[in-house]
Amino acid sequence: MDELEQARHEAQAELDRMQEVSGSEEISDEKLKGFSGLEVFDKDKLKVLIEKVVVYGADAMEIVWKVRNLFDRTPA
Repeated sequence: MDELEQARHEAQAELDRMQEVSGSEEISDEKLKGFSGLEVFDKDKLKVLIEKVVVYGADAMEIVWKVRNLFDRTPA
């Protein structure tokens, strides 16, 4: 249990650090187009797209994106 709590604490600290670095900037369409052909994302590219990741347990998590859902067909 202590190991899991330590891992959770370290992951939260890393997430907090990433959020400070990336901020909540607007992402231009041109910048997003650069991601369309990628097969592998690295940490820096993910920081551009992801606002935060919330881990609820071993089998549940939530990703909060910095961009709207590009596949959503409902009008804005």
